[in-house]
Amino acid sequence: MEALSSSFLSSFSSKTLLKSAASPPAPAPPPSFSAPLPSITSVRIDERAPKTTTTTTTRSPAPPPAPPPPASSLPRAATPLPPPARPRRDTSLPVTVFSALDDLINNFIDPPLKPSVDPRHVLSDNFAPVLDELPPTDCLVESGSLPACLDGAYLRNGPNPQFLPRGPYHLFDGDGMLHCIKISGGRARLCSRYVRTHKYSVERSLGMPVLPNVFSGFNGLAASAARGALSAARMAAGQFNPANGIGLANTSLAFFGNRLYALGESDLPYAVRVTPDGDVETVGREDFDGNLFMSMTAHPKIDPETGEAFAFRYGPVPPFLTYFHFDKDGKKQPDVPIFSMSIRPIRSDDSSRKKRLRASCIDEPLKGKEKQRKRAKKEKGTKFLHPNIEIFDPRNKLLDPSRSMDMM
Repeated sequence: MEALSSSFLSSFSSKTLLKSAASPPAPAPPPSFSAPLPSITSVRIDERAPKTTTTTTTRSPAPPPAPPPPASSLPRAATPLPPPARPRRDTSLPVTVFSALDDLINNFIDPPLKPSVDPRHVLSDNFAPVLDELPPTDCLVESGSLPACLDGAYLRNGPNPQFLPRGPYHLFDGDGMLHCIKISGGRARLCSRYVRTHKYSVERSLGMPVLPNVFSGFNGLAASAARGALSAARMAAGQFNPANGIGLANTSLAFFGNRLYALGESDLPYAVRVTPDGDVETVGREDFDGNLFMSMTAHPKIDPETGEAFAFRYGPVPPFLTYFHFDKDGKKQPDVPIFSMSIRPIRSDDSSRKKRLRASCIDEPLKGKEKQRKRAKKEKGTKFLHPNIEIFDPRNKLLDPSRSMDMM
């Protein structure tokens, strides 16, 4: 580069001086036309060009440039994929009208007045959202080194809103984002990617939130009616199809059947994978060959000996609780509906398993608490509904604590 610049400057200077000598600005007429020619020859930059050329040619030949260091020794990030650009907002008439109605609901019908649902309070400090994805990026090892034999990945899942909320917001309402650190060959790479759920894809294509927040958007009759009507209008307009999923996949991760899943209890699992270069990709929404048509728990239990996964789902209509499991190859087995729980809907967030193949579910009724408390005392808290299933009611004060610890 230095030699090229020197050659360019020398050529440019000679042409400039020749042009200025051919048309001299002096008003006095020259004595003859041939007289200036010797002076032009004598003042050409030919004397300076050899000087510059001499300094360049007298140097020893420059060694060839050293090859770039391998990627593993680079302390900075190697970003094969740039972060995706922020989505552009759709300005079509239906989208604009629905957005205006959404603002009307958020500002007048159900504004975020309480700090518990105010996004300015909820998404502050350590809970501030990460607005951009991070492609696979090399991490700098400040001291020591990573063992070459260490090969694997650490992933975590959590809610992270794709767009800053304009109305009430709960921490559980954010889109699922996976953070992955892949360690291999003595280097570590960090990557952050959203789970490509149907909700995420629809909202990204429109450039704005579309589906209402489940945990904070239906507090009160007026808010529920307004947001429910707006969601129905958006479905009728074809903005989104709830049959393709409305979940966030933001709760947990589970590995069974030789596949990794991002889970959320409002939708089917989403299969994800870690690429060899440390990127995280969403494979797709998994229904296990049509055998899982509703949501499932986000906390399945994996048997380390057999590789089976045990799960359940709950709902507002009978059967309120359904138990099922996956074999070691990830194939879903038939459902075991719990028909004895036929008097009210429940919410069962988690379960446990013991070596004797018994599943324990936490029974949390959604209504009729006083009646259910009396019923729980009468039934002594534990209901054996299936040879491998028992339902544990934590409100029963007569339950033996030692048995509770053993069962949970």
